[in-house]
Amino acid sequence: MDVAAGALFCLLIFSVPLLFALQPKEEFSQREKRFLARPPAISVRTLSDGNFMERLDSYVSDHFPFRTFFTGLKAYGDRLSGTIAAADPFPADGRLYDQPTAMDAAALDKSIGLVNRFCRSVAGYDGDIRVDLMLVPSSGAVLLGEEYRYRDEEIIRYVYGRTETENLDVFGAFTRCDRPETLYYATDPHWTSRGAYEAARVYAETADWELPPEDSYVVSLCGPFYGSTYSASGLWLTEPDDVALWHSAAPVLASDENGRTHAGVFYEERLSEPDKYRVFLDGNHPLMTLENLRGRENAAGRRLLVVRDSYSNCLGCFLADGFDTVVLVDLRYYKLPLGDLIAEYGFTDILIEYSVENFTADRNLVFLTAEFAPETPDAPAQEEESLPPPNYFAPPPALTDGFFDNALYFGDSVVFPLYSYCWANRLLEGTFFGSYPMLTYYETVEDGRIHLFHRGVESTLREVMEEVRPDILIAALGCNDLASWDLSFSKTSLIRFLEKARAIAPDVTIFVQSVMPIKNVQSDFNQTEVDAFNAWLKYSAERYDYCYIELDGYFKGDDGTLNDEYMANPTHINDLGGEVWYRELLNVDNYFNFPRRYMVEYDGATGLPLGDVPDAAPAEAPPAGEPEPEPEKTLPEEIYGRMEASLGLPDMLRLTGPRLESYLGVREEDGAGGVFCICADNLRPDEIWLAALADEDAAEAVAALARERIEAKAASYENYLPEAYPVIRQGIVVTSGRYVGLFISPDASRMRSVFLQALDEAGAS
Repeated sequence: MDVAAGALFCLLIFSVPLLFALQPKEEFSQREKRFLARPPAISVRTLSDGNFMERLDSYVSDHFPFRTFFTGLKAYGDRLSGTIAAADPFPADGRLYDQPTAMDAAALDKSIGLVNRFCRSVAGYDGDIRVDLMLVPSSGAVLLGEEYRYRDEEIIRYVYGRTETENLDVFGAFTRCDRPETLYYATDPHWTSRGAYEAARVYAETADWELPPEDSYVVSLCGPFYGSTYSASGLWLTEPDDVALWHSAAPVLASDENGRTHAGVFYEERLSEPDKYRVFLDGNHPLMTLENLRGRENAAGRRLLVVRDSYSNCLGCFLADGFDTVVLVDLRYYKLPLGDLIAEYGFTDILIEYSVENFTADRNLVFLTAEFAPETPDAPAQEEESLPPPNYFAPPPALTDGFFDNALYFGDSVVFPLYSYCWANRLLEGTFFGSYPMLTYYETVEDGRIHLFHRGVESTLREVMEEVRPDILIAALGCNDLASWDLSFSKTSLIRFLEKARAIAPDVTIFVQSVMPIKNVQSDFNQTEVDAFNAWLKYSAERYDYCYIELDGYFKGDDGTLNDEYMANPTHINDLGGEVWYRELLNVDNYFNFPRRYMVEYDGATGLPLGDVPDAAPAEAPPAGEPEPEPEKTLPEEIYGRMEASLGLPDMLRLTGPRLESYLGVREEDGAGGVFCICADNLRPDEIWLAALADEDAAEAVAALARERIEAKAASYENYLPEAYPVIRQGIVVTSGRYVGLFISPDASRMRSVFLQALDEAGAS
């Protein structure tokens, strides 16, 4: 018996690590509807600050063998023992419920103030526009009540008593319903189609518009549907829901913010995906327009603007039956002033729809603004001699390097030719460059993920931005996003990145650069995808308040893909492209939605920037004298010259000044007289440090940086260029007295020999 127990114990001990190593690692959990942790990068920094162990713990937890089973086992065990965390979903009556929303008067007062400000703006523009507010109670408040500490009714009364809107009593209608359990999903917080119809009925009766009768809809059921409450619960034995599609006789044309149209309000292709709720209006979009084609020609028809959260995905399907035009705006993604939309569409009605939880907590209500351009009276007749034209503001005629001072310019590996050209020619010296080979917009929003190299160590975007405090943030990503995910997810990631960057530095001005062209290497990721994403970036610049830099066209060939002249490989530009890149970066014609804070005031009469003066005559050259003697070479420079002569080094870029500290973490005063070079070819890992320090202690400090550099560089190249990984791993750091050498190269051993021999000959070892 003891032998059998011991054998079983040993089997468990050795089989779990083996299964963990052998099982395929998923990126996305369909059941939990979230991305799973990736393996952590190993470096001295992540090991010393504890980040490595935290990330390793997350990675092991997310990919543990039979994780789904054990997650469910723990969830049911917690329920049996009565252990329920404050944020955990919980079961009752065969359904899953989210925890109650707390009564937060301060947060509610802020949201109420924003709604009232909006109402006053609309009333000042057109007093005939009706503004209604619909607060949607949670399923727990309707089905479980106050005994479970749900305070939705109290919150709704508090808000409705203080807003200047017409208010819709959805809570009262739901609690009076004969079968309230049919109004909400059992595994998701959203209302069902029946719940949305009952809410639309309340709105129609209050605002006096016509909603088709219930029996006029043809209902089809689609399942199984597992909602977000189920995904977060671990209670995998809960029965799934069905999604009911209520088909109307009214022909409706739907179109999203990109102008893509769809016949009808149901995107039935989404039913094959895990999140079937996206069948309603294709899920969350910044802006969605619904046109009732039957009433399209009725100029006197009613037009509705809905400021909403995700509950209106389903509600909008019924609103389209009662209004000629319905425009749904989600302030999480749509940041433009609503006054422009109101003026453009001539809305007769506005509905503000939020769940109680979102109305309490959503900070995006600050974008609920409606500024309207004042009406200008007809200009009086001008006399024969007209007034001089007024001054105006426009982008500068050209940009200079100084424009990018204190800018953080970051991207993935494709940006390296620009870095190389600038470093070699001492350009953009006031710019902080950061790069990470496989960086995506999706990854930049996670504070725990490594994004950039800064001062010789791997850092997160937050860490770099909080240290640098840039005035300008330039993001040059996209290729890896499109290769890893679909176009829709890449757009969402870009929007999340913008929100994240502004949360870190609210005053930063953001530039988003076009994705550079590629050669078509596979059917699911090709130049068509890149062009579509770039078109969306350009279209969305004003909407999401960034400046778009369009550079991709300069690197395209006749076939619209990456020009062979500039191609290092199918997805990377070669070093010849660096000069073109820099030149066009300074060309203001390539900028769209140029930031107002950098506009220049022009003279309306001359069209010249104010303050421009004629160029001064060049100063006469001083008389020729004896040429100044060249400074004596330092020992590191002599050693580097020997290596160039004997080893045939590739083209290398020498780092000095702020770039030396920003990129490698070595202060120039510490490495004075040293040579620090990286390879100009971004597809090679070669790197050389030759440093002469003040003393042995300073030398050991720089040697420690050099060892960290090898670790960081190896981690970044492991998946990016696997063939370069062993070259980096075999990099050498050597110290001799106050001298330090770092050699990352296939010739690292020979470089070490040249270094030590030169020190010995100079008596410096």
